[in-house]
Amino acid sequence: MLNKMGASIAKFFGDEHADQTSDFSKIFTKMCQFDTISDLFPYFAFNSRDNIFRNLDNKGFVLEVSGLIGASHEMQKEISNIFTMLLPEKSSLQVILYADSNIEKTLQEYCAKRQGIFADLAKRRAEHLRNFKGNMAPLRNFRIFVSVIVPDEFETKRLINLREQIQRTFEMLNMGAFAWDADDLLQTMDSILHNVKNSDITYNPYDPLSQQFMKHDSKVTVTPNTLFSDKKQIRTYT
Repeated sequence: MLNKMGASIAKFFGDEHADQTSDFSKIFTKMCQFDTISDLFPYFAFNSRDNIFRNLDNKGFVLEVSGLIGASHEMQKEISNIFTMLLPEKSSLQVILYADSNIEKTLQEYCAKRQGIFADLAKRRAEHLRNFKGNMAPLRNFRIFVSVIVPDEFETKRLINLREQIQRTFEMLNMGAFAWDADDLLQTMDSILHNVKNSDITYNPYDPLSQQFMKHDSKVTVTPNTLFSDKKQIRTYT
């Protein structure tokens, strides 16, 4: 509409090239073409009935597991069996280690499991850790995410069975595992991208999942080696 109005005004003043794309239109179009962090993520929707994430051309699930310090040859064999025995062809498995600066939830769970005098000791220890300052790096909660994706034509029932088998493998190794839902993904991304403590963001099934990562008042800058969230550096290693 603006183009037609501009063309009409230009013709009135004798511009013979008014039907061609105007400078205003070119500038306006360029201003409207900007990249968002949402464009980097393939997540489209979440099926709450099956706990399955739907992406643009595949689907999958995410397990969060606890860390394992030291492993016997038998334990290593069980983990390798995930790749050699469980994962189907054309599937992909990704493991991410996230050093989460939000330790409050972990401290609350630690205190809740103590009673009597031990509860008082746990409360004092938690308060010390909350206020911990020193020459070392800040305290972190190291979280492990295991993501598995398969082609879109892969049967959902088989995918659910695969998730349960992998989850049982981790639990057998005393690596507590639970399957993410959409809220877990959004709240974790809120922590990573915006440094939000105890995020309460929830999934809106009527909007694409990837578009719910960003806040309108925030800015993420992507460089070849670094992410900057509102000028705060996010360090990543591969």
